[in-house]
Amino acid sequence: MSPSLIHSFLRRRSIATLTIALLIASATVGYRADDWSRFDHQPVRVVAAITGDSLQIETANGKTDTAKLLGAAGVEPGRRWLQANIVGKQVTLLLQSPQTRDPAGRLRAFALLDNQNLSVELTKAGLAYADRREKTEMDGVIDPAESDARKKQRGIWATIKFEQMPAWRQAWLKSLPPRR
Repeated sequence: MSPSLIHSFLRRRSIATLTIALLIASATVGYRADDWSRFDHQPVRVVAAITGDSLQIETANGKTDTAKLLGAAGVEPGRRWLQANIVGKQVTLLLQSPQTRDPAGRLRAFALLDNQNLSVELTKAGLAYADRREKTEMDGVIDPAESDARKKQRGIWATIKFEQMPAWRQAWLKSLPPRR
C-alpha cells in the first residue's frame, strides 16, 4: 500500500471515528441541534409544574419536554402558583445562547404568558429568588423585581431567615461589600 493511500485511509477513518464519537457524546449530554427551531419563540402547552422553576411542556407535535426557567430559582410556593395558574396554558419559550440545555437535559428558557415573563413574575411575587449563579438577558429586570419583593416582604420574604436560604444565595450575600 502506498503512503498516500495509507494517509487517505487513516484520515477517512479518523473523520468517521470523530463523527461517531460526536454523535455518542451529543446523545449522552442531551444536545439537540434543533432546539432553536423547535422551541425558540414557539408556543408550547404547560402540562405540569415540576418545581418552582421547572415546567413540563408539550409541543405542537404532542411530545413532552422539561424547561428550566432562566433567571429564577423557584421555591415550593412558586411551584404551587405555577400549578394553579399556568398549567394548561400556552407559553412562548425564549432560549438564551449559548447552551439550550442544562446538565440535566432540561431546556433553559424564559417563558412568556401574555407577554409577561414568568421568571420576573415569580420573583416579583416573592415566589422565587433572582438566580444570580449565571448571567441572563433579563437580570436587569429580575434583580430589581426581587429587591422590590424583599422590601415589601411579599411571598417568601415575609418570613425567611438567612439560614433558610439556599447555600448559593448565602454565599452570594456574604460576598457582597458591607453596607454602611
